Amino acid sequence: MDTLLGVTQSNHTSGPYPKSVKVLIVETKTEGDVLMAGIADETQAAKLLCYEKKHFPKLIENKTVLMRNFQKGRSSVIINKSSKILPATPLNNISESDIIQARHIVNPPPPQLVPLKDIRLPQPGIMIPLITVKGEVVQDEVPRTIPNGQLVRNIKLKEGSIIRPVALWNKATTSPIKTGDIVTFSHVSPKKDKFLKELSLSTTSRTNITIETTPEKFTTGHVIAAEEEESEIALTVQLSSNDDLEQFILSQDLSAELFESKNIEDVLESFGDKLFKFTIQGKTIVQLTDEIDTNKPSTSK
Repeated sequence: MDTLLGVTQSNHTSGPYPKSVKVLIVETKTEGDVLMAGIADETQAAKLLCYEKKHFPKLIENKTVLMRNFQKGRSSVIINKSSKILPATPLNNISESDIIQARHIVNPPPPQLVPLKDIRLPQPGIMIPLITVKGEVVQDEVPRTIPNGQLVRNIKLKEGSIIRPVALWNKATTSPIKTGDIVTFSHVSPKKDKFLKELSLSTTSRTNITIETTPEKFTTGHVIAAEEEESEIALTVQLSSNDDLEQFILSQDLSAELFESKNIEDVLESFGDKLFKFTIQGKTIVQLTDEIDTNKPSTSK
């Protein structure tokens, strides 16, 4: 029986590997007809690629298996139709660093988090690294299809005083993010946008989008004005606390309820000079209640 280190260092180049190896299946991910796993033993971590679906149920996370008749790839262990996968007794002396490395083989850690103000483009001819960014969504547009058939959705992300345009491509266009959300985007590509003539960001096929849960806050005020921006309804509210004017976006549910079969002028007339209590997440109104006449029904999400 051999070890993963022995397999890596061997000169074997073709055909089934002549020895068996016992490994722990640390983490797995299936993409189409291929299962990828991060595996480890007492000597190192390695990548496993399985192209035979009948073996998928045998490659279970946190289980130890004995592999036979596998192939040694350039950077992985390959399981195919002629390979054998057998349940095995546990491996007990695997280092924590090898466990972490095996996990990262399947799910690599996101690139470095870079503040929006610190994003710089490299000199021409130098590969642009992917980065992770975080900020508040301050503008959101409806997805559209461009001539080459791809879907794109343009948003603007704000961190501190810096605002950067971000293009969400294809599957990223379906993300439930909305104006006011605090969002982290991994694996985005910076570029100089020739049309906007400014630095912009684009999602990639590896981008993960994480939305932070924004705590609800409450305020009262009068609705002063309303306008439609792209597919959203924005209300200008005069706050009771300081008489300042502030703009908020209505949630989709509230927009549908308030403006269904009505125009903005009619809704504003119904608001009149009423004092409302607003439940707000980020910059989005998720609930509003008529504070003066408590007998009137409230409008909620």
